[in-house]
Amino acid sequence: MTQSEKQRLAQLGAVTETGLNASLLQLKKASDRTRDVQTRIEDLEAARRAILYDPTPPATIAGADQRWLAWAEQERARLNAALARARVAEARQRSAATTAFGRNDAMRKLIARKALR
Repeated sequence: MTQSEKQRLAQLGAVTETGLNASLLQLKKASDRTRDVQTRIEDLEAARRAILYDPTPPATIAGADQRWLAWAEQERARLNAALARARVAEARQRSAATTAFGRNDAMRKLIARKALR
């Protein structure tokens, strides 16, 4: 193998590794978005339970709890839709990362095989 071929393979290896790193970064961002929405849903549910199980909070006495609970249901529906979108995006990014990993792995094996010759 000529020096020029070795350089080209090294460059291709760098390109596939960069692609893998970029794909993994996007996967982390997608996972973080999913986790953020899930946390917001859990926080909303905790607040809802606190209102429902506290028999005499000031909001109940003022009648604001029913308005808040109605809002909370709408917010929960919005967050559930956002969570579904985030999970789809995360699954797509996971698939892209898997493909990038496969390309990078194949290139590393090719470089190693060529280096033995």
